[in-house]
Amino acid sequence: MDNAAESVTHCPINADGHKVKAHIFQQNLADNAYVADIYVGNPPQPIKALFDTGSTNTWILNADTPLPGNAHKERAFHTQKSQTFTPTSQKAKIFFGSGDLSGNFVTDTMRLGTCDGQSSGQVVIKDQKFGNVLQQKTIFTGSNFEAIIGMAYPALAEPGVRPVFDEMMAQNLLESNMFAFFLSSQQDEAQGRKSDLTFGYYDKTKFKGDIHWNDIKLKYMFGVKLDDIKVNGVATGVCADRPQGCLITFDSGTSLQSMPKFAIKKFKHLGLPTATNLVQCQSKNDF
Repeated sequence: MDNAAESVTHCPINADGHKVKAHIFQQNLADNAYVADIYVGNPPQPIKALFDTGSTNTWILNADTPLPGNAHKERAFHTQKSQTFTPTSQKAKIFFGSGDLSGNFVTDTMRLGTCDGQSSGQVVIKDQKFGNVLQQKTIFTGSNFEAIIGMAYPALAEPGVRPVFDEMMAQNLLESNMFAFFLSSQQDEAQGRKSDLTFGYYDKTKFKGDIHWNDIKLKYMFGVKLDDIKVNGVATGVCADRPQGCLITFDSGTSLQSMPKFAIKKFKHLGLPTATNLVQCQSKNDF
């Protein structure tokens, strides 16, 4: 067991019905993705994970799965080293915007949270069901991350699979059934504002004023109503022709923004830049 994994076993855990709030620092990968440490199995193995509100299933890279070019894995899950690893016969193949992966589903213990003073304890999920990645294409590089933690609603999950956050709620592990992201840019991080993820609470020091809560209109991903998009404070009217407004989702698993054709046409008509409609900048201030 490495030093990080050994230290995490000494964190306070939610044993005997003790509910916790947990804090995790996230690593900013060039403003493209945000990853954080989790621990899987017994004894716990450290895995770097991307927490993805745009998907539901959890997938963890198996140590025996080859990567393109035989790339070296910084970390991976050694199933034979866990005393609580249990395989199942269920299999699946999943497609993401950046590639695909496949494997069989297994169950094991999963730990989230740190002993950094901001957590009241560590979230320890027993018998979490997740995908054991046996084949993959362009998802894992060996140095970016080794797991995708799906945070969306159960309606998007494979049959019989309960997502990680829903498993936390079902096992009554959290002080409050919520999670919160704080994602900062590399420029912000240079000023000491680090990205993080909290379970069981949200960090009130991260903002001023009041939170504006939005109802979830589509419990598949986190679909909320969009009234309009403003550019430099000017309304685009992108949803004006849609009586019910637009529906958008917040996807923590990607840095890309995508929109349907009707919105692209509206942006193009207004002379606004998109991936398919380049606009010449007149000065650096336009960029």
